[in-house]
Amino acid sequence: MSRRCSARTSLPQSSCVQGRRHRDGREHAGHIRSVHTVVLPAVRPSTLCTSSRAGRQTSQHTHPRNLVKKKDAAGSRKTQNTPQDGTDSLAPLRAICQRFEEENTALMRKIIKDEKTSMEKATEKLQQYNKAGCNAQAVTSWGERQLREAEQDLRETREKGEQRLKELQNQLDACDHKLRDAHKELHQLREYRDREHSVRVLQVADLQRQLQSLTDTYQDHLSDVEALAKADLQNLLKNSENQKDIILQKITQHHIDLLPPSIKRICLENQQMRKDIAVHQKVIGEIKKQLVNLRASRKSLQTSAREEIDKMCHGLLLQGSRCFPEEDVVLNIPVNEDLPI
Repeated sequence: MSRRCSARTSLPQSSCVQGRRHRDGREHAGHIRSVHTVVLPAVRPSTLCTSSRAGRQTSQHTHPRNLVKKKDAAGSRKTQNTPQDGTDSLAPLRAICQRFEEENTALMRKIIKDEKTSMEKATEKLQQYNKAGCNAQAVTSWGERQLREAEQDLRETREKGEQRLKELQNQLDACDHKLRDAHKELHQLREYRDREHSVRVLQVADLQRQLQSLTDTYQDHLSDVEALAKADLQNLLKNSENQKDIILQKITQHHIDLLPPSIKRICLENQQMRKDIAVHQKVIGEIKKQLVNLRASRKSLQTSAREEIDKMCHGLLLQGSRCFPEEDVVLNIPVNEDLPI
């Protein structure tokens, strides 16, 4: 019985370790652990099914590494408690337990590694989601602001467009009014061209002839008036000059009469001297002119005489043939012949 009990107590209890859904305070969609069914030695299932958050909150005694150490110690104690005579019958079980322990250890390490990786990924995703949420909020606020600005611009553009449309409509109405006036004026001009133009042309030609005749008459009268005005002006100027001379003579005579005889004589002599000086100055001017003319004529005569001498000498010396002593000289002198009359 003791052997059976020890055998029963040494048999490994099969425990099911199942994977769980990874959570880090929040459920992470898409990250779900697969379910593993593994036969473990005598280890409490609650120690293998703890989550990462529960593992961090529990003490160091519940850490997976401590659990592995406890399992190894429990296994060694079980092997020590087994009797020596049952070693042969428990050897396969021990091998199976050893293999299960190794697999559980590897599985525990893998679970720890996967949990750590999942935690890091979840933290990274959470940070990305937070950033994405902030960015989405910023983009949403920016989009709303842009939408408000666009709506404001649209309203302003519509108002400006309506105002511009009104202005253009007013301009169009004004153009239509001008066009109607132009059509009316064109109709009147066409009627004038068809009906009254020829009559007006004849009237204009008649008026031009009358204007030309009046212009000629006006020119004749103007020339007569100018001649009369010029004659009257000359007469007036002559009369005014005569009156001025008479008045000056009277004034001069009056002042001369007031002077003594000696001063009168001196004045008369001065007047005579002025007249003589004027006459002499006139004579001197004429003499100077004659002198200039004489000098010019002298220069011309000198140049003409020199030219005549040069011509004569040139004709005698340069153009004549030289006469040598052994040659005969023949004089070709023209003789005046009496013509019979």
